[in-house]
Amino acid sequence: MESAHSIRFLYQHFLAVITEKSLNTFYHACSYAKADYSRFMNVTAKMALHLIPEQLKSQPVFLCIDDTIISKFGTKFENVSKLFDHATHNGCNYLNGHCFVSLMLCVPVWNRDKISYLAVPLGYRMWQKKESKLVKYLLIGISILFLFVMLVLPLFVVVTEALKKGWQVYVEAVTDSFTIAALMLTLKATVIAVLCNTVLGLCAAWAVTRFQFKGKKFLTTLIDVPVTVSPIIAGLIYLLVFGKQSILYPYLQKANIQIVFAVPGIILATVFVTFPFVFRELLPVLESIGTDEEEAAALMGAKGWTIFSKITFPHIKWALLYGIVLCTARAMGEFGAVSVLSGHLRGLTNTLPLHVEILFNEFQYVPAFAVSSILVILAVILLIARNVLEHKGKGEKGDVR
Repeated sequence: MESAHSIRFLYQHFLAVITEKSLNTFYHACSYAKADYSRFMNVTAKMALHLIPEQLKSQPVFLCIDDTIISKFGTKFENVSKLFDHATHNGCNYLNGHCFVSLMLCVPVWNRDKISYLAVPLGYRMWQKKESKLVKYLLIGISILFLFVMLVLPLFVVVTEALKKGWQVYVEAVTDSFTIAALMLTLKATVIAVLCNTVLGLCAAWAVTRFQFKGKKFLTTLIDVPVTVSPIIAGLIYLLVFGKQSILYPYLQKANIQIVFAVPGIILATVFVTFPFVFRELLPVLESIGTDEEEAAALMGAKGWTIFSKITFPHIKWALLYGIVLCTARAMGEFGAVSVLSGHLRGLTNTLPLHVEILFNEFQYVPAFAVSSILVILAVILLIARNVLEHKGKGEKGDVR
């Protein structure tokens, strides 16, 4: 019996004081779900009901499912069906793959001149964790193969092709004046887009979760439009709105403002395609924390900024940072909308993805892969930042997720 060790452990630590049966008998009873507990349950229930003092006969008696297999006192027991794992005993999720669940009869008794409930176990069930090794290793193998083909192999090709003609050619490609200009424009558009979307996303999430107004669902749907619309279509829309054929063009020309085929158009397109990320990360967190703490602080005289900085922000800071990281990653890699609005003016309106496209179309493969490696490095940095933030966020949610 491979699970005998776990049963012996549980018997020695939990059941020795409440049963006179042998360990093997108890193991046999717990191992089979068809075991008849009716007589044991009836006797135990009668004994537990006899414990109720005369003065407490009018108090309710109820059943609950608990994670313990010994009697215990409590002020209140609720209907809880959470399985108990014995992680505190051996550091694993389950003790040799087993866990116990017990049906408890809760009866009112006097405890130090106060009414308490005594939860008496009526019966037990053991759940044995079973898993197929074939399915386990098959799923792991498929995941590894998919990651290798879709992620590791392309990254390996980018690095090898970038260094194909030596380190000197690579350095010349990434330090070229057009490459530096494209990198600076990419960073500029990314920073502005992230700042705008952080403020707009926070305001939108706050409005949706803290105020009641008509059209709330429509507003939420509208914010998700950039995710559903193709970036190229978005670029064409802005081209029609701000281009020469637009009714706004004469006014923009008089004000000496150029949006299409200029940096403002690139920034506008980047802001559009990355808008939902911060909003979508903040929305579920703000909904989950509710408004109780904020209302309590307001009743105590706290001002708006104090409530936000001291109460709300600690709850949402990791979600906010996570949304910023996702927004940054999307902004740096944007191609479709920017391609339509940029005009492909080398050194002026080309971002890094557009510069890579131009180099590739000119059959300059090594410089193209060299410039691509910059995006790969930035992506790896963002991936590490995302994992760190996710880990910190989960840790803090555990303290509070």
